[in-house]
Amino acid sequence: MFYYTPKSKQITSTWSGGTTTQLLILPEGSDYAKRTFDFRISTATIEVEESTFSDLTGYKRHLIALTRGITLFQNQSAAIVLEPLTCFTFNGGDATKSVGTTTDFNVMERPCHTSTVEVHDLKSNDTISYCVKSLAIYCLEGNLTITSPSASITMNALDFLHVTEEAITLYCTENAKYILVTLDL
Repeated sequence: MFYYTPKSKQITSTWSGGTTTQLLILPEGSDYAKRTFDFRISTATIEVEESTFSDLTGYKRHLIALTRGITLFQNQSAAIVLEPLTCFTFNGGDATKSVGTTTDFNVMERPCHTSTVEVHDLKSNDTISYCVKSLAIYCLEGNLTITSPSASITMNALDFLHVTEEAITLYCTENAKYILVTLDL
């Protein structure tokens, strides 16, 4: 089944350091603020030079800086330089501060889950197929056509798709870049 959210339908809210856009929360109807979720995928802008991350004790976090790198400091230890389009996984309960402005992509999950979060490039006229129980795709650049036996859609930059119980094929007519999240449900 396809759950498609084009950029124009995504809901953005503000936080103390910028904006955030929730792309997916599972189970459906769970609440981020009450920490009743198992999985959450979002993007956020960090618009202040120094920012403190929310305490997400009880969750594992995967973070990708999208527009430019940032420097992270955790539990007052040495600096961690997060280069653009590189995934960093850490304990959501770690006291984390960032230096630098960027837009980031976040996956938060209970530690009993083992999702993967990867950035992929797809060259013009290439195809790739996936067959997993649950995955999410966030299109960063270009456009992607996703087909399955039951549906077909074209994603543009910043569109989001959650796919469950489907074998899918991705195709692009121009170079594309996307984030693939394989959810361990």
